Amino acid sequence: MSAIRIIESTGSAGTIQVSDGQGGFSSSTTFNFLTGSNDLIISGALFVTTGNLIIDSSQVLILSGGGSTSTNESGYADVNFFVSGSKDSRATSTRGTALFGGDLVVSGTLYAEKQVIEVDEYSTGSLHVSGSLFVQRVTDLKDNLFVTGTIYGNATIGDSEDGSYTDGLFTDFITTTPVGTAVDRFNEILKALAPSPAPDLDDIDCDDTGQDGNLSFGTSNTISGYTNVSAIGNLSAVDVNGLYEASSVSNDLRQGLFDGTTVINGTLNADVAADGVNYGAYAFGEGKTGFVILQLNGSNILSASISIDDLPITTSSAGGSILTINSASAAHFTDGTTLDVFMHRSGTYSIAADDQNNGLNYSRVIHRRGSTMADISNDITTNYVEWVNDNNANALAAAGSAFDTLVMTGDVRLSGVKYFTGGSAQYRVRVTNSYRNVYTTSNITFTDTNCTIAAQAMPTINTGGGEDENKVLHITGSATINANDLLNESITAKVNVAHPLKSNLSNAGSKSISNILMWTYSNNSTVLVETFRRENFRLISGSYDAQADVTNNSNTWDSDTHVSGSNTGYADGNIYYNQRLYTPTQGANGSNFAGITNGPVGNVNYSGLNSGTKTFYRYFQNDTGGSKTGFSIVINGSGTIVSIGTALSTSNLKVYVKLPTTTAGQATGWMDLASAFASGQVADNDGCLEGTFDSTLNATNTATFGTQFVADNEYVMIKIVVDASFTGYVSKITVSWS
Repeated sequence: MSAIRIIESTGSAGTIQVSDGQGGFSSSTTFNFLTGSNDLIISGALFVTTGNLIIDSSQVLILSGGGSTSTNESGYADVNFFVSGSKDSRATSTRGTALFGGDLVVSGTLYAEKQVIEVDEYSTGSLHVSGSLFVQRVTDLKDNLFVTGTIYGNATIGDSEDGSYTDGLFTDFITTTPVGTAVDRFNEILKALAPSPAPDLDDIDCDDTGQDGNLSFGTSNTISGYTNVSAIGNLSAVDVNGLYEASSVSNDLRQGLFDGTTVINGTLNADVAADGVNYGAYAFGEGKTGFVILQLNGSNILSASISIDDLPITTSSAGGSILTINSASAAHFTDGTTLDVFMHRSGTYSIAADDQNNGLNYSRVIHRRGSTMADISNDITTNYVEWVNDNNANALAAAGSAFDTLVMTGDVRLSGVKYFTGGSAQYRVRVTNSYRNVYTTSNITFTDTNCTIAAQAMPTINTGGGEDENKVLHITGSATINANDLLNESITAKVNVAHPLKSNLSNAGSKSISNILMWTYSNNSTVLVETFRRENFRLISGSYDAQADVTNNSNTWDSDTHVSGSNTGYADGNIYYNQRLYTPTQGANGSNFAGITNGPVGNVNYSGLNSGTKTFYRYFQNDTGGSKTGFSIVINGSGTIVSIGTALSTSNLKVYVKLPTTTAGQATGWMDLASAFASGQVADNDGCLEGTFDSTLNATNTATFGTQFVADNEYVMIKIVVDASFTGYVSKITVSWS
């Protein structure tokens, strides 16, 4: 083969060797090169009449125009390349030429700055450039130009067909207007007139959202059969104890935790809205080009060739995953005219549970727009959708629960009974399978009765201490009694531990501490209302003939004193218990308060006080600012008010009203509320009822002193009498001055 080949470079010069003497140069001819390169610079014309001119990949051939190196050619500023079979074709040229009787093969880059390359009717050879071709204008190349790289140039539009461009839309066009300028303007007009293509297939969404939770596996604690969460796309890696939750980063989607049974579904190009004319929602462009590929965990699991026809395509995997590509549609104008240059489709994906991993899963879709599946050079890829599966089914369970270390505190007395006012205890339990193989971000909580145990943060897995997903959760909670009263009652604690994917552990490990006696209510009675919380307005048994007797400290009820034995003024008393007035035997534990296990030491036993009558004395004050001759009274509770002449029983009680002698000399005896008032009769056992009597408790009755009156700030006394066998109670007394 006849060839000119650059074979070496030494410094700034090299040697051209012509194997058969063609080209007009001897084998020893030396040319100057660009410094530091192996570039052959031709300023005029170069003739190779037979064979090939070969420039290796490390070389550059530059023709810059100018004079001729042959007497057969005239020098011109421009040089034509003729790859031609006839040497005589040069005679018709008005410009200098580079003529090759064979092929011009450039495996590097060919620069023909200001040149015109022509392969005309005389052509028998070809121009081969495997790098880049830089040229001003390329004409009539037919099938003889082979460029695998990029053609760079500044071609002009040349002469118009009718001799002038002024009769068109762009009157500034001239012969030398660059082709790129003209094409750009035409393209802008077409964009305004033609329907737009649908967007690239670059997005998928996911219809399924899992749970948030912490991972029990990762690079610091690998679990056999589980894929660790590595960095995928814009989503970061997550190690053991790391939070894995539904989120998105630069459109890559993290969908949370699943139990391995969920089919993951989504829509291709879900972010595309219908343009209102041309294409519908979720459309993607180039709908008849190449392949659509569904990837799962880095592998192609499904693909659809969309270039064959316009029909819908459904493909499925052995595991049951499905890729659905809907039929192709052409772009169309507002009048319905189609433009099938632009074709679009839409589609969905469905990833079956059997195709998924335990641990990390990630998916995306690829629109491979090459002619074969192997051609990845023109791929469009979507965002990633990522999720974690954990199919561990070991249920959470509680064991070893205990509730102990009870410490009771405080001291309050009511009717001689001792009560605690507070207390605390410790609750312990252990829980298994709470870390298999993900775990909750929620706090450990407690279902507690009559006490409170503060919620606790879920501990992490201490991998440095040898812990892993089999960690047993040991829980200790300090319980504080929060009940206002515990009358031989219990406190109870249960544990609640959540799990992102399994059934939560609820109300497990129940334990109680019973037989607690406690009372914390403070007084809320007033001079007009008795609520039976504290005995602030109660008086001991007595006659109360004078106002001074009411205010005498010796008659004030002492809550420490027992209502039994020889305690004068107390022995026949009823008791305050559970915000009510009861007979002494109706208290907790049959009124054997001493027998209540978790009550104060040395308490009383009223269980034997089951005979005789029992009384209650209490004063009420006139706070109206003026004198009053009577009042209305409501006694709430369970029982029946009876008159003096009626026997007491398990349900009957008697109510008496007395006005102790006032500073104005006003006074009555113990008058019967259940008997009608008779004018002038205010002695013991006389009636004081005014109006109609209602014997039921919770009703309103009116008492009168006749002409006697109680002055402002003075007192009246109420006495209630029941038999020891009485099973009812009084819960409230309210006096209203009339």
